[in-house]
Amino acid sequence: MGLGGLLGWSLGYFSRKALKFLAILVAVLFLFLQFLAFKGYISGIHWTRIAEDFTGSIHPNSFGALWHFLTYNLPFGGAFAAGFFLGLKKG
Repeated sequence: MGLGGLLGWSLGYFSRKALKFLAILVAVLFLFLQFLAFKGYISGIHWTRIAEDFTGSIHPNSFGALWHFLTYNLPFGGAFAAGFFLGLKKG
């Protein structure tokens, strides 16, 4: 139970940090694109097409498949789940 909790907490903590970094990266990219459009280096950004491309690539059951992969054949799945959510909260 201790190992499952520790592994879950580690993965949850890392996931939270990685998602924060990804959010910052997306924000910087957005600002950069807006700057280029404002200065006239690019003629326009088709935000609707970008939204369609990204929303179409995310499958509704992605989280369930990922969770199944992470907890596959783990006898300590409950401790892993508790540790994972505690790590998400802490990170």
